[in-house]
Amino acid sequence: MNVNDLKLTLSKAGQEHLLHFWNELEEAQQVELYAELQAMNFEELNLFFQKAIEGFNQSSHQKNVDARMEPVPREVLGSATRDQDQLQAWESEGLFQISQNKVAVLLLAGGQGTRLGVAYPKGMYDVGLPSCKTLFQIQAERILKLQQVAEKYYGNKCIIPCSLISFPEQFWKLPCFEGKISCLFCFPDGNGGLYRALAAQNIVEDMEQRGIWSIHVYCVDNILVKVMEPKYN
Repeated sequence: MNVNDLKLTLSKAGQEHLLHFWNELEEAQQVELYAELQAMNFEELNLFFQKAIEGFNQSSHQKNVDARMEPVPREVLGSATRDQDQLQAWESEGLFQISQNKVAVLLLAGGQGTRLGVAYPKGMYDVGLPSCKTLFQIQAERILKLQQVAEKYYGNKCIIPCSLISFPEQFWKLPCFEGKISCLFCFPDGNGGLYRALAAQNIVEDMEQRGIWSIHVYCVDNILVKVMEPKYN
């Protein structure tokens, strides 16, 4: 461990207080803290904080922005209830794109099922169905069924790639701080962190190489989700 370099990094970021009790820690604790601090991009964290404060201080400007917002033009939107005459065409087109391997699933898999009272991933939770199927199984079977239907319609062997993004991953977390980091307990940075995760894990690059141009994004705990329903997605 190069503690001196870490101290310099923290000092430049104005976060040198994080090592205030360094000498009081046991060796194992020092190793753990060092690894956590090394994994953080303090320049980026400070930038996030500054932008958040600026946004808070510019609330009047935000109101002006909100006043200029307008509904999305009707001609670029489709409605399953309003445009029922288009449903068959949408379904056929959706199945065709699936058959061409151009559609993927991006599953926001959540974290541990702590609030559900279980110590395993939320997607493994038994929601009480007679089949005892988990959320992951229900959704995976739906994806496999769509592959089969698309293959039957168009005669092409196809695969629907599925990427899982899990909230506990390091790139989804931010420390708690008010200018100065107050603790290293981290919290998920919300679904907005998805975009950074896609870049950090080279998922976008992988999809581009596969020729994918449509992605269905959904959350694992949406038990009623119509995964990749061709008519609606």
